[in-house]
Amino acid sequence: MDRRSILCELVELRRPLNEILLDLKGLPWDSEFPLVMLEQQHLASVLRRYHNNELSSGDMEVWANAIEGRDDISYEQSSAAGRLLHELANPRLTAPLTPERAAELLDSIS
Repeated sequence: MDRRSILCELVELRRPLNEILLDLKGLPWDSEFPLVMLEQQHLASVLRRYHNNELSSGDMEVWANAIEGRDDISYEQSSAAGRLLHELANPRLTAPLTPERAAELLDSIS
């Protein structure tokens, strides 16, 4: 599987996170340019899955951390998507993810 495909699977969370993370270990973090764009629809989809009890808050944190800081995944840090990703990746610094908070976040990006 090529790098771009693995990154697409990550932002869309198309298969179990632990499998994607294993594939990511073989990829460098640095990239000359982004290969994939994280969009609000990706965040909304993953938040809905959390809200439907398909993912745990720990899964959400690991997922967001796997994306945050990668040079090969693009998003505007000052955008709603960037702020939301930061919150999900850093619940101890921002706000813990709860079903109520997930609903608020979904409303804010819908």
